[in-house]
Amino acid sequence: MRNSFTLFAKRNFHGSLCSQRSSIKLVHDRYEAVNPVKGQAKTPLVILHGLFGSKQNWKTLAKSYSSSLNTDVYALDLRDHGESPHIEPLNYEVMAEDVSEFLKQNGLDKVNLMGHSMGGKVAMTLSLNEPAQLEKLVVVDMSPVSLKLSGDIGHFISAMKQVEESKHTKQSAADNELMSYIPDHGVRMFLMTNLRKNPSGAYSWRIPLDIIKNHLEDLGEFPTEEGLKRFEGPTLFVSGSKSHYVQQKHHRAIQEFFPSVQFAELDAGHWVHAEKPKEFFELTMEFLKR
Repeated sequence: MRNSFTLFAKRNFHGSLCSQRSSIKLVHDRYEAVNPVKGQAKTPLVILHGLFGSKQNWKTLAKSYSSSLNTDVYALDLRDHGESPHIEPLNYEVMAEDVSEFLKQNGLDKVNLMGHSMGGKVAMTLSLNEPAQLEKLVVVDMSPVSLKLSGDIGHFISAMKQVEESKHTKQSAADNELMSYIPDHGVRMFLMTNLRKNPSGAYSWRIPLDIIKNHLEDLGEFPTEEGLKRFEGPTLFVSGSKSHYVQQKHHRAIQEFFPSVQFAELDAGHWVHAEKPKEFFELTMEFLKR
């Protein structure tokens, strides 16, 4: 276990990298308010996906939020995911900086921010670094603590690389090979949203597997020490009862960073919004409409 000095040094090194590197332009989908009222603009909602995910994962819910809240909703592709650029480093400080710049570039002075898993840590980091940019925060199945990422993540990456090396020309063939490494159908279907046919006709992954693999330690960490920063705005943590990312032992850290927090739990695993979309939507809508 690394001592606190090592962790402090690494986090400050990341901070210096952030100051030296410019943010990147994130690809996004915008779902416009159905009946915008002039002079009565409602707070936009920005949604951040999790590891191996993309803005497409949130398409249905984003449309529902836009319609029900009558506000603009933005679903983003974070760096090294979806259609956004492939670039290093890959850590929460630089990803939060990317999102902060996206808000500025699009004239979004204050937003409600929602993030799942990795996107939840990006959202928390931004809320602590730039609290004036946020009105409300929704974190989906993630805590502001450093966690060792499951060995499954490395296994997924190795399996995906094996599939890519096979140069399959049929998606079904790629799925069959992936099945030998990852039996869970739901996980495979989620990962295969990243499968694309390249000009040669073979399937490959649109995400940079090597970059993600090289930064798994960074993606397990949380870059802010308790007691240094707070986000005072209304905050909702939604967790899955069958997941381990938000445990009772994490509540103290959550309340330290986010004193106006409320907790909610649904009968689901890590992909709460996908497993219980109706319940998740109703729960988060109640919070966002207040």
